[in-house]
Parts: sequence; structure tokens; C-alpha cells
Amino acid sequence: MIECYVKNVAVECDDYQWKEYDARGYYLCKVCENCAHLKLSQYRRDVLEDPGYEADEPFEPEDF
Repeated sequence: MIECYVKNVAVECDDYQWKEYDARGYYLCKVCENCAHLKLSQYRRDVLEDPGYEADEPFEPEDF
């Protein structure tokens, strides 16, 4: 088992992990069945579901 920390709480993770991305396709974190809910709860719902979500920082180089 792999142990990861979410919000300073140790979670026993499965060996099978996958990468999670936001609604625009940007990498967020690596998760498993045991920690996915906790890790993804740190993000706003619109970041996970709405590709047009508002952000304070630029995403693309031409936006800088």
C-alpha cells in the first residue's frame, strides 16, 4: 500500500492510481479509489466540471 496525505490526513492508497485533470484538461493530481474524493474536494466544482470556469491567472502563454 502507498500512503498519501490529503489535508494533513494519511490515506492508505491503492496501488492502482490514475491522473485527474480539470475540465480544461490541465493535470491536477494523482488519485486512487481511497483518496480521490478527498483530493478532488480541494477544488471548486466548476474547475472539475465547467471548461469555461473563471481563473485569476492566465492559462496559455499568449495570455501572459
